[in-house]
Amino acid sequence: MGRYPDISLQEARKRYREAREQLAQGIDPSAMKKAHKAAGAKRAANSFEVIAREWFERWKGARVADTVKRAQSILEKATFPYIGKMAISEIKTPDVLSVLRRIENRGLVVAAHKAKDTIGLVFRYAVQTGRAEYNPCDNLRGALQSIKTKHMAAFTEPEDVAGLLRSIDSYQGGPIVRAALRIAPFLFCRPGELRLAKWKDFDLNCAEWKYTVSKTKTDHLVPLSRQAVEILKEL
Repeated sequence: MGRYPDISLQEARKRYREAREQLAQGIDPSAMKKAHKAAGAKRAANSFEVIAREWFERWKGARVADTVKRAQSILEKATFPYIGKMAISEIKTPDVLSVLRRIENRGLVVAAHKAKDTIGLVFRYAVQTGRAEYNPCDNLRGALQSIKTKHMAAFTEPEDVAGLLRSIDSYQGGPIVRAALRIAPFLFCRPGELRLAKWKDFDLNCAEWKYTVSKTKTDHLVPLSRQAVEILKEL
């Protein structure tokens, strides 16, 4: 029944009565106890947190640092404290919605949608590996507030673009920044790709710039115009 004084006399009597009742029904109390312990261990091994961490280690390898950090924060700060210890097969759509509502109620609508996507990826992995029967995030369409789209300001009229190019030509700052502003319209690349460009990736003789896109991890080839080559030679 357990060791005294960890188990009180009252608790021992209660467990004794339960064991007698199980024996009367043809159930071995010792076997029942072992079965419960095994079930608990299996449940812990298939908890949302365990499977999420397993998925995360496989998933993060091909992602940029900011994306990995955001997903880790979503799991550890917004998800594990609430459903981390639950067996993943027992988590239902309302359980996931409750997690997302906590984020949404703080006014973080975009973060709530990102959390839904991340949790959904964990469940997809659980289904693929036979630890879950379905993905509860599939039933959450329309459950969260819509994200308000904010379009970035951009020149759309030729006169405005011309004014921008004239402003760049008259820029009086440092030579590196001035070169970056002048060459950007010829390359059509992300500002970060240009800022982190390396000389070894440029072939001025062939007028080519080869680099790996940080966001997609794919190789990219940018043909360099005559003007772009001249600016790079000036540097």
